[in-house]
Amino acid sequence: RFLRTQAMSSAFRLLTFLSLSLLSSSVKIEENVENVESDVTRGKKYTIFGAGPSGLFAAWRLADSGRLTRMDTLELIEWGNYSFDGEKGSRRPAGRICSVHYKGNVKNSHVELGGMRYLKWNNKTKYGHKVVTKTITKLGLEENSTRFKVLADPLYHLRGKHLYKSEINESNPAPYSCKENTLAPSDIYVEVSRRLEMDNDLSTRAKKFQYTSNGKLSKSIKSNVYKAGDRISNIGYWNFFLDQMGSEAFNYAANGGGYTTIAVNTNAAASALFNVEFEPGLEFKTLKNGFSQLFEELFKAIKKASKEQGFKFIFKPNTRLHAIWTQDSVPQYQLAKGTDPYVPATFEQTDYAFLAMPTQSIELVARATRYSNLNHGLLDFLNIPTVAKYLESVTIQAMYKVLMFFDRPWWLSAKYPPRANASIGEYGPTVTDLPLRMIYYFGDNAAPDSPDGPAYGMLVSYDDARFTRFWHEMEEGIDEQDIEA
Repeated sequence: RFLRTQAMSSAFRLLTFLSLSLLSSSVKIEENVENVESDVTRGKKYTIFGAGPSGLFAAWRLADSGRLTRMDTLELIEWGNYSFDGEKGSRRPAGRICSVHYKGNVKNSHVELGGMRYLKWNNKTKYGHKVVTKTITKLGLEENSTRFKVLADPLYHLRGKHLYKSEINESNPAPYSCKENTLAPSDIYVEVSRRLEMDNDLSTRAKKFQYTSNGKLSKSIKSNVYKAGDRISNIGYWNFFLDQMGSEAFNYAANGGGYTTIAVNTNAAASALFNVEFEPGLEFKTLKNGFSQLFEELFKAIKKASKEQGFKFIFKPNTRLHAIWTQDSVPQYQLAKGTDPYVPATFEQTDYAFLAMPTQSIELVARATRYSNLNHGLLDFLNIPTVAKYLESVTIQAMYKVLMFFDRPWWLSAKYPPRANASIGEYGPTVTDLPLRMIYYFGDNAAPDSPDGPAYGMLVSYDDARFTRFWHEMEEGIDEQDIEA
């Protein structure tokens, strides 16, 4: 009844993987790739590497566009082994979004180990996750959409003190030496976002995108460091937060907010937009049978479009992109099989290649390509300095999540119980500055015909970046691990 997931490999495992990848990349790549279909009448081939959220969405958009003909091929290549429609795999899709069911049965209770909710798009306020909302509607999943209520009165345990949000006031402040200690942590994030957004037009999604690149600080801003008109995308979010609020308020917000990764020194304009989602009153939703259902339905929709429109759809699980380059602007690549993942097995080419992969995975492919002895005339585009700089601009941070299932909701009778009722869509969080960081209470959300009866799920620890070493040192040996997620 115990499952564990780690979003990023440890440095040791990463280096081991890199070494093995590079050692296996000594195969010389010839200009004329073997086993490549050259018939110009074959139609177009679209190859998407990665069947996580971005890869599935890209494949679905292509399939749904109406532009693919009977001569075309849509290929989806995935290193993992997801359980799609009729496909036997090790887990539900997709990527970092992962719904885990008790005993692996989709009719049993589940806990979300990845992205677990979305903001329903509001046409009046023009706010929310528009693409996700429209996708769920188009796939016919609205009837499976249900609320994911963030608690109005969450429990905090900070610097040894228990507090409910409703109890934080002047006579009972949070244990931080700052004037903001009478506010909830979420209120501090909202205030910082408000200051960053002042006098910028954010009325449409297009203007919000423009703001992330060209937004300017307001004339009303008061700062010891910045001045009116400074481009916000050139300002680090943590730097601005510290300038405006001070270190104690920052620590209070970072600890009490739960998400360490949202308080780092990223593009302040982008951070302002997504951190305002802490604002009270927003309507979060999820899917009754787990958020992974969205990606199962995307896969089904792709297969259905293939059948109706006549284009060829190929899905290759347990297959790894080893190296990729172009010859005369045509993408060519090496694939490796799951049975021997460090040795390239096939050379292929495509008309259009989509790298729907995490930055870390693309960097591994770039390293293998760099040492593949490419002949003259082959372009190693991933290692062009301008492309490499884009890869380097992404900060990779580790994450640990721990889930458990119980035969009863014992936390409801704890000394400091969460004021949450999972049966009506209230899940949490409880937030602490200890390694547990955040806890979500999913309760018994099994289907009526569940074969195993009630099982009460809890996301026991949602730690992003801060305490990953603590959890890593508690891991079982590799031969003892039961890798299910």
